[in-house]
Amino acid sequence: TDTGIPDTVAVDSVTTFTVGTGVVPVRFFNDEALLSMELTLRVNKSGVTFDSISFVGGRVETIGTKGFAVLDNGATITIFVTPFDNIPAGSGLLGTLYLSHPQVPQLVTIDTVTYSQPNGIVHGNSFFRSDGQEFTPVFERGYLDIQQAPPSLDSVWVAHVDALPGEQAVVDVSLFNERPLAGLSVALHFDDTRLHLDSISLDGTRDLSMQTNSSPIQLRNSTGDCLLYLTFAESSPLPAGTGSIARLHFSVDQQALPGTAMIDSTTYSGPWNTFLILTAANDSARLTPIFRPGWVNVEIPTGVGDDNDTPLPDSYRLAQNYPNPFNPTTVIAFTLPKGGTVRLDVFNLLGQRVRTLLDRYLPAGEHRVTFDARSDSGRPLGSGVYFYRLVTNDFIASKKMVL
Repeated sequence: TDTGIPDTVAVDSVTTFTVGTGVVPVRFFNDEALLSMELTLRVNKSGVTFDSISFVGGRVETIGTKGFAVLDNGATITIFVTPFDNIPAGSGLLGTLYLSHPQVPQLVTIDTVTYSQPNGIVHGNSFFRSDGQEFTPVFERGYLDIQQAPPSLDSVWVAHVDALPGEQAVVDVSLFNERPLAGLSVALHFDDTRLHLDSISLDGTRDLSMQTNSSPIQLRNSTGDCLLYLTFAESSPLPAGTGSIARLHFSVDQQALPGTAMIDSTTYSGPWNTFLILTAANDSARLTPIFRPGWVNVEIPTGVGDDNDTPLPDSYRLAQNYPNPFNPTTVIAFTLPKGGTVRLDVFNLLGQRVRTLLDRYLPAGEHRVTFDARSDSGRPLGSGVYFYRLVTNDFIASKKMVL
């Protein structure tokens, strides 16, 4: 039965380095069984080309006939799935795209396109219901952020992200180490006039949460400082490698002015600094890695101008999140006719609270909060149905969303 939730195709946004291949997941949601589906994608940068798509691990891996065709010198790819039986209703991975790209930092948009073959057949994005009826799903474009590869020497670097006032911003801290480490210290300073650091999680791509002997993470929002200091057992040091080691979970101040909120190491005001500790086999020497700062770029909200005469809303309202279904981020908007303490929570189907997005005073007006599909501990949430609830002194409302 059609639930009324728009059927959706979504391309993930991922970061890669100037060396290597871009790997981008594509996901889809259908709220009723499909007879077949077709998807056409295009990149907007010359020199970036689709190589292939793998259906391994996806929802259609074991059903029917699947394939793809690469056109326009690799700039366009058409993917088709025709099962022996229907594609059941559900949500999840369709497949993983593999793209070649030049060794130049750039942001590549992966969007959809419609084109006609010489025989008149039109290709684009199409879902076909079991009765043969064709319709076009909602499409969410993705991005391939090609960044400069880390230096060949040991390095620590902080990502850069965009966010609006009142939103959450998740910033990766990454490490490249040529030799195993017995410990590390990353001392950071951030712009506390725009950012509030809520937590630091160790669920980066290198997943240090199960490796470290300790969890001495210090947050000092009053001075804009934070310290990540980790040690590892002599029998299981941190192996050589590269990738994200931690994630900084910031709230952007509702009244933050547009601009760049830097996250640096050289301006840290505490007694610590950034260093790596080699294993005993390397004399437990301390190294000072190359450090590359990051930032949160605070943007001006779309449609919000400088007119102070804009009337305030006359009632409470909790809007449906958009996009919905979503992966991995969605925006929840609401209006307040007067200022007050606001709490915005996310719950799973069992009624368990998995994330508190807001719990503080907000002024009257329109507000938007971005939910990044992570729990309070920073761990990714599984696909499924969730509920979000807004609570003030005078108003309670909740709505359903699909991850």
